[in-house]
Amino acid sequence: MKEKESSSSKLLSSLISSPDTRSLTLLFCHLTRGYKCKETHSFELHSPDRLHSLVVRCKGESETVSWYNALHTTLDKLSSAAMLHANRQLQEVLDKAAIHHLGWMMLRIDQGSSEWEAHFCAVTDHDLILFPDVPWTRQAWASPLVFYPLLATRVVNSTSKTGSLQRGAGGTAGGDKAASTNCSSSSSTPSITATDITMTVRCGTAEGVSCCVFRHDTQRDLAMWVRVLVQGAHAAVHRQKEVACFCEWRGNESKLVLHHEDGFLLYSSATATTSAAPAVSSGQASTGGGGAVGCRLLWAHPFHKLRLSWDDGVRMLLLRFEGETDVELDLKSNPKPFVFILHTFLSAKVHSKGSSLNTSISSVTASPSTAATAS
Repeated sequence: MKEKESSSSKLLSSLISSPDTRSLTLLFCHLTRGYKCKETHSFELHSPDRLHSLVVRCKGESETVSWYNALHTTLDKLSSAAMLHANRQLQEVLDKAAIHHLGWMMLRIDQGSSEWEAHFCAVTDHDLILFPDVPWTRQAWASPLVFYPLLATRVVNSTSKTGSLQRGAGGTAGGDKAASTNCSSSSSTPSITATDITMTVRCGTAEGVSCCVFRHDTQRDLAMWVRVLVQGAHAAVHRQKEVACFCEWRGNESKLVLHHEDGFLLYSSATATTSAAPAVSSGQASTGGGGAVGCRLLWAHPFHKLRLSWDDGVRMLLLRFEGETDVELDLKSNPKPFVFILHTFLSAKVHSKGSSLNTSISSVTASPSTAATAS
């Protein structure tokens, strides 16, 4: 047995050292199909720095799928191990946030275009982060191409292999000016071909709503990214607990707070500035910082009383609560970030109630059998 292992090792060493042999380190390679090579029975491996690529052509689809799946499984294992290492090394860079998922996604370059661009992406406790290639250093992790706060990022829909549209389960959307290079500012959904497996993400930014379409090679990849983003957004709500922004109501400076349990609370801001988080100059919702101490509560409404929300995309936000007159708030800048955060809070609230209901149903269902056993 040892002789066979020794001979196999020697053969492998001779192949690797051969001048006709080329090797590619698999860690963080981008495995995909139909990107650069459009041949049916082929797949591609692109190096982490995007400088080198390998195209593998197989005899038939079954052989292609077999090789693809084997490489996909290996890459997943390597990425999981690397993510654990990254979480130990990047605590300071990521503001003590943990990385929950990372890998390659294809981003549609322009709305209506059939061209895609590969980006290395990561989901942390706080953000969806995009890089042009793999960030190997702390400096690279600290300088992403663009990041989308999970609290303001929403997965709108996803498509299956047949191109059918599936509405999102409520995630989130946020970003910065760099997003405009790869994301459409239009709120409409780009056209999807019958062979694409895609995920559409909308982002509430200070400039308005940006729409990003990501393409995946497998349904498994799509499901993973959607799940991580939606669950990450809900977890961010429970971790943050509340967000606040300064606004004007009926001509008076006020502070609007979203609380994950209490809903909407509007405070007089006359004494709020000493205890509240500072107002964000861009008009985006400031997070954390309580701010209710020493402030006069003007009104409060639970989330389930909300019947309609509307904004003009410039500065005005309208909220309609059950049995109440419409509430008009001047946020003094684009209201989209706050609106998208509101959607995330509502989604997290619904999901939390659904989980509680399922737990209650399970308990009730289990009780008769428990009683029967006891008797």
